[in-house]
This record gives sequence, C-alpha cells and structure tokens, in this order.
Amino acid sequence: MSEFVNLVRQAAIHVENGRTPMDILDYAMTELGELAEEIIIAGGRSYKAPGKDGVAGEAIDLAVCLVDLAFITASGDLDNPYGLQMTIKEAFEAHLIDDTRAELHQIIRLIGSISADIERHALSIGQIRRAVFSCIQIIRRELPSSDEKALCEMARPKLEKWVAKSEEWSHA
Repeated sequence: MSEFVNLVRQAAIHVENGRTPMDILDYAMTELGELAEEIIIAGGRSYKAPGKDGVAGEAIDLAVCLVDLAFITASGDLDNPYGLQMTIKEAFEAHLIDDTRAELHQIIRLIGSISADIERHALSIGQIRRAVFSCIQIIRRELPSSDEKALCEMARPKLEKWVAKSEEWSHA
C-alpha cells in the first residue's frame, strides 16, 4: 500500500468529528485557496511574503484533504492496488509538468466536478485521484528531489496536529 495513503488513512480513522464529504470538500477549498495564493506569491505576482508552508506545503495539505475525501466516500479504493495507491506511484514516476498554474487550474476544474458528484451522491474517485496526481506534480516541481517518503515526512506533523486538534474538540 502507498505509504502516504496509509498515513492519511491512519490519521483519518482517529478523527471522529462527524465530517461529511461536503465538510471535507469545504476544507479542500480553503486549502486550494491557500495553494493558489502561494503560487501567485511564488510567481512574483503579489506583495505578500510566502507563508511558512509555501507552495509544496499547501499542495500537501490539499492532497491530505483529497485522500481523506476518498477515505470517506470510496474507502475501498484505498486498498485497490490500481486505485489511489497507483496514482501516488505514477505521480512520482510521471514526466514532470513544467506549469504549476496549469496544474492548479486542473485541480480547480476537478474539485468543481467532485463537488457536483457529491451533491448528486455520485462517486468521484477518478477525479479525486487526478487531483491528488496534480498536487504531487506541484510538489515535485517545487521540491524536485521529493519522493513518497519525503511527502510522508512533510505530511506527518500536519496529520498529527489534525488528530490532536480533533481529540481536543471531541473532549470540549
């Protein structure tokens, strides 16, 4: 199994906050906005300074949301070796796209499609996988030597924080 998919799944199992696919999609949209802002900043088209996570960190945050969405809506795909696991592997092996903004726009279109599918109670795992692929393309462009192990190392503290915060909220 993909180490990244498993890492997100293990965190998601411990988050008992009643989240729905639409809740996760809302969080994904906030992460998408943060990613877009970091891409604008990195391209020199903003007066703002880069955030602490930068482009790669925001792409990881979005990928985590998308894998969680897959976990909630199509958990069987996480065990399918030709599903999300293969997407992660292929994303690290694929030719690197040299246009971060094009990948961002691809993710925007996919999230729109995912939203429409969720509203119709349809399955959108193909679009989720493609959006995760695009997130990894962005990460690889920002961090050319990254691999799945590096992705996990960057995601781990974010996931630990997510689990800890959800435990705080559940005891409040």
